[in-house]
Amino acid sequence: MPGGQLARLDTWWTTSASVEQRARRAVEQLPPLPPTPNGKPLVFEKTIVFDAFTLEAPPLYKNDCEPDPPQHGNRFVWDGRSPQTATAAESRAEPLDLAAYAECLRQLPPDEAADNERQQTQWASPTLGR
Repeated sequence: MPGGQLARLDTWWTTSASVEQRARRAVEQLPPLPPTPNGKPLVFEKTIVFDAFTLEAPPLYKNDCEPDPPQHGNRFVWDGRSPQTATAAESRAEPLDLAAYAECLRQLPPDEAADNERQQTQWASPTLGR
């Protein structure tokens, strides 16, 4: 709304209902925005990305069903005061249940060939492929 209140929050696509609910709660608890200069509501029709390489690009979901990679730390780090302990073996990402993985893949948007074509058109060199 022009007064800084959230009028509507649409979810176009989600991989997890619980994460979506937490995100909605977080957005609803944000403080109100300042009034808009022209008095009209703000409408965001794009995903806002703060990335130098993703200017005007649609969101990509191809890796959303994959498990998060394991965190890697420096096993040689020691603060000099605490007792030194042997580090545990490298942690591995736990595999997804096949049914859950299939369900996640089913929810993904169709093939992202359009994005690949857009990138090829944008970044292709006219001198290559002659």
